[in-house]
Amino acid sequence: MTLHNDSSLLAPRTLLIFCDGGLANRVRSLLGGLVLARHLGWTHKILWPRNNRCGAGFNQLFDMDESALEIRIQDLLVHEDQLQLWLHENDAGFQGSVHQLRRLDSIDELALLRSQDERAILYCENSVLPWMPETAVWQALLSLKFRPEIFERVQQLLDRHTDGGYVGIHLRATDFTSPPPTEAVLALVTIRQDTRFFVCSDDASLEARLGEMPNVFLNAKTAYVERRTEGPWRGDVLDSDGLPYTSNIERGDRSVIEACVDLLLLAKSVPVRTSGSSFLALAELLKKSSYIDHHMPDKALVRGGIAPVNTAFTSQAEIIELLNLLRPYHVVSDYKVRIGGDADGGYVMPSVARKSNAVISIGIGDQVSFDVELANLGATVLQFDHTIPGQPMAHDNFRFHKQGWGPRDGGSLLSLRSMMIGIDWAAARHPILKFDTEGAEWDALEATDGDDLARFELIAGEFHGFHNLVHRGVYERIRSVLKKITHSHHPVHLHANNATGIQLIQGVPVPPLLEITFLRKDAAVFGGHSNEPIPGPLDRPNMSDRPDLCLRPF
Repeated sequence: MTLHNDSSLLAPRTLLIFCDGGLANRVRSLLGGLVLARHLGWTHKILWPRNNRCGAGFNQLFDMDESALEIRIQDLLVHEDQLQLWLHENDAGFQGSVHQLRRLDSIDELALLRSQDERAILYCENSVLPWMPETAVWQALLSLKFRPEIFERVQQLLDRHTDGGYVGIHLRATDFTSPPPTEAVLALVTIRQDTRFFVCSDDASLEARLGEMPNVFLNAKTAYVERRTEGPWRGDVLDSDGLPYTSNIERGDRSVIEACVDLLLLAKSVPVRTSGSSFLALAELLKKSSYIDHHMPDKALVRGGIAPVNTAFTSQAEIIELLNLLRPYHVVSDYKVRIGGDADGGYVMPSVARKSNAVISIGIGDQVSFDVELANLGATVLQFDHTIPGQPMAHDNFRFHKQGWGPRDGGSLLSLRSMMIGIDWAAARHPILKFDTEGAEWDALEATDGDDLARFELIAGEFHGFHNLVHRGVYERIRSVLKKITHSHHPVHLHANNATGIQLIQGVPVPPLLEITFLRKDAAVFGGHSNEPIPGPLDRPNMSDRPDLCLRPF
C-alpha cells in the first residue's frame, strides 16, 4: 500500500504509530503510540510492515476492530516535510529534526512539541518510556487482543501441563546479544525436580533436550527462525527493506505466531530474569498488568495471579476506601517489638507475639530470622515452602514441610486448614500465622474460612499486587479478602516493602508490596486509629541500599 491510497495519513493531528523490529519491539512501540494518541487526543494509524524481523501481519496476530497498514519507513522519506519525526533511531536517513522522546522527563513536556508543530507525527519508539503513566500503558495493553487461536493454544498447554503456578524461562537464542545461559538453565531444571518449568525457545536441538525432562513443558514448534544469509547469527546484514541490521535472521509468519504463544505462557509464569531482552521485558509487563487473567479469566494463576472479573476500572474513591481498611489501630494494652532481622524477613508486631508457642510460617526461602527468634523463645514453628530444596537451617523447634500454600490440597500445595492440623490447639497460646508467598496469598486467603483465620491471635504477612487495584476484578478480590481478615482482626502495623517503589493508581500513591500485621480484636484494648509515622522507629528498609518508603509524609 502507498500513502496515496489514504489521504488522511498525512493530515495534521494524526499520529502514525510505526511498529518495526521483532515482535516485542513492535508491540512496545504500539503501546507507547496508543498512550500518546490518547494523551494528545489525536487520530492514530498503525503502520505494521512485514519484513525479515517479523513476517506476520498485524491481523495474523491480533483480533482487533482496527487494521494496520503495511507501509515501509522508506515510503515516508519523500513526505518528510509533512511529518514530525519522533524516533528512537534514524536508520532510514530522515534529514529533518528528529525528536528523541527518551530525553523527556514527563508526558507533559509533549505539550511544547505539540504546540510548536501540529503536522502529522511519525512515532517509532521500541520501548515503553519510563515517564509514560503506568495505568495508561496498562489500558493500552489490555485493549490489544491476540487472535482466538493463540489464546486457545495457550489454554491447551496450560490444561495439559499445569495445575497451578510454574516458573518461566526465556531462552530464545535470537533475543540474546551473547550466548544464552543454556547450561545454567539445564542445571537449574535438573536440580529443581519438584518445580514445574516452562521454557520458551527458538532452537529445535535445545527443545529436544528439554522435552525429555519430566518437569519441563514446551510449546512445540512447527517453524523456527532461520538465517537470512549463510553467515553467523550475529553480524551486519541488510534487512528485507535494504536497511542495516545486526541480526542475521528470517522470522516467518508461523514462527512469529508461535512466539506469541511463548510470550503469553512466559507472562503467566513466575519468570526468571535470564536477559535484558525486549521479549522478556514485554512478558514481564504483560504479567504486571494482569493481561492474561484479563483475557483468560477462567485460568487464574495460583502463584502471583489475581484474575479480574470484568474490564471496568476502579475509581479513586474506591481505592481510598479499600486502603482505609489497612489504617493501623493503636494498641493501648501492648507495645510493639521487631521480630526477625533488620531487613527483609523481619516483622513489627505487638510484644505478645514473644509469648506465642504455636507459629505457622509459610514461604520461608532462605530468611528464617523471624522463625529463629520465636523458636528460641520456645515456640513450635511449622514451616512450609515448596520452592526451596530443603530446610535452610535446623532447630529443635522447627517442623519443616516441603509444601506450599494453596486454596486446596493438591500436588505440592496444602490449604491453611490442613496446615493447622499440626498445631495442638488445646495447648496453643497466642498462635501466629506469618507468610510471604509472592502473591499466592490471595488465592489461599480467598479459599480460607474466616473462622480458621480467627483462631490466630496474630497474622503477619507480605501482601502483593496492590499496583493492580485499578482493575475491577483485582480490587473486588483484594477487598473481599481484607474484609474477611478485618472482620476478626484489626491492622496494627503497616510497612511498605521498598523493593518496588510507589506507584500512582488513579491519583493515589500505592506501594505494590505491603507488610501488614493484624491483631485479633478480642486480644487487646484498642484506642482508635494510630497516628504513628510510617515507617515507624522499628521498621527497616527491605533493601538496605534504598531509602524506606514514607507513607505519611505530611
